[in-house]
Amino acid sequence: MKAIVAALLAAGALLQAWRLKVAVARGRALAAQARPFAREDKRPRRSVLVLGDSTGVGVGAERAADSIAGLVATEFAEVRVVNLARSGAQLADAYAMVQAVRDTGSSHFDVALLHVGGNDVLHATATPQLNETCRLLLAELRSLARHTVWLGAANVGLSPTFLPPLSWWLTRQGRRANAVFRSAARRAGIDYVEFFAERGSDLFSSDVRRWYAADGIHPSSRSYRHCYEQIKRMTALASWLGERRRPGHRSSQPIQHTHASR
Repeated sequence: MKAIVAALLAAGALLQAWRLKVAVARGRALAAQARPFAREDKRPRRSVLVLGDSTGVGVGAERAADSIAGLVATEFAEVRVVNLARSGAQLADAYAMVQAVRDTGSSHFDVALLHVGGNDVLHATATPQLNETCRLLLAELRSLARHTVWLGAANVGLSPTFLPPLSWWLTRQGRRANAVFRSAARRAGIDYVEFFAERGSDLFSSDVRRWYAADGIHPSSRSYRHCYEQIKRMTALASWLGERRRPGHRSSQPIQHTHASR
């Protein structure tokens, strides 16, 4: 019996290693093709700062215009978009990005979109370090941007790339990290749109082909669109960027967080 269990564990480890190898190769290919969406405007009415990881870059989207930054620029005319996001970034890297913006002497931004947290889950960044970096990062953002929206990390453990027991461990790490992020955002008074969901209530793992890119980790164009609609529904982004309300358009009040899917 022990020999059978050992054989099954070994087979599972080999399968997980193969899945990771394929996902990493596909992810690198997607990242090599992706370019952070940015837009200059000679006379911008509003300005948006994008910080963070590959989801800020838009890795996995079919076009740069399908990323969150691209969708913002498409919907809101005369908005300047400065995008410093890069693949692999963690909280500490986002903090360095904010400091770099300060060093350039750039003026304040109307909105900062913070795409960060997933890589800290993958790297299991310790809770004390998360707490301290969150405090520093959000304090800087409060003085740099009028409004900040933090797009929280999804449940990485539910990605089709990961198998038990690694998937279980990643879900635990994600649950822990999101609790830290949510609390830090609440203390800082910024909007935290939570995309972490448990198995059974997670939208994205219910239809992998629809919601995941080819590497089985990054969001697809449809996933980015869904996340963008969630941001608009759960924050006052439209009013911050000066959208003219259309007849029948429902406004929403800003919230600290939501248990939406991603």
